Formats: sequence, structure tokens, C-alpha cells
Amino acid sequence: MKKQILYVITSLILLSCGVQKFEDKTYEYSDDITFEIKAMANISMTENVTPSITDTTYITKKGSRFKRMVIKFNNHSNMEQTIDFSKFYLLNDKNLKYKVYFVMQYGKAYGRNIQIRQRTLSANKERSFLMEFHPAFAKGKNPKALLIEDPNVVTRDKVIPLLYLDKD
Repeated sequence: MKKQILYVITSLILLSCGVQKFEDKTYEYSDDITFEIKAMANISMTENVTPSITDTTYITKKGSRFKRMVIKFNNHSNMEQTIDFSKFYLLNDKNLKYKVYFVMQYGKAYGRNIQIRQRTLSANKERSFLMEFHPAFAKGKNPKALLIEDPNVVTRDKVIPLLYLDKD
């Protein structure tokens, strides 16, 4: 029951932030892991995730927004696999990189480990993760691509164009 309530609250927060959806397309992260980019939200406030500093809220400058992205990963192997989120970046129209500020499993409460950039994915499981990227984008500007810079995975510095669904 706790998980269901948390999922509803998280979904409502994302919906209130202006969520953008993406075309259904599957990409390879590695030989054993595929992923789908599900949604992105524009937010103007975020919490400090540094363990030594607590109860701090960051508000973007007027006319800018942080980006939060939900990506669903699927482990097709019989072994636990690792995803290194420190290698994920959003790219703007000038190819400037925006790094992952925090990552957490989608639908779970914030915890002490949201700064951990390497996450494991159990054998034959799928899991969605929420990532927040910094610095903030100009309001109304969307990233053009997701970059994964990791020589240890299939993507090998792959630039993945973000395929936004048209707003109706």
C-alpha cells in the first residue's frame, strides 16, 4: 500500500511540472541491457542531495528549469548488471553537456543513496529510474539528445536524439 501511495504522489508531482512524452523506441545500453526514454519533466525547485548539507532547496533563476527524465531499463541476462549514470548527459542545441545531479529508482522515496551514480539491475528484471540534470535549461528550451559516454558499453559515446511526441 505504501508503494502505491508513493507512486501516485510521484506521478502527480511529475504531472504538475509539465511532462513531455517520447516516442516508444528501445535502445541498447549494453549487450544485455536495453532502455526506453519514457518522460521528462521541467521543474523549478529541487532539494540538496549532499549528505553534509540538509534541508536546502534550490530554486532555478527566473526563466530556467531543471530537467528530470524517467528511463526504463531491462536486463535480459541471467546475471546482475550495473548501470553507470555518471556517464549520462543531456545535450542542448549547442552540444553543451548537462550532468546527472541525482538518480533514484522511479516510484521510491528519496533515500541516502540518491547520489550514488552506479545502480544494479537484477537478472531478468526491468526497472525505471528518475534522473535530474544540472545546470538548469532556459525555460522553453528542450535538450536535443541524451549522451552516454562509456567505453565499456555498446553505446560507446552514443548520442541518442530525443524523439518528443507532438503536443495535441
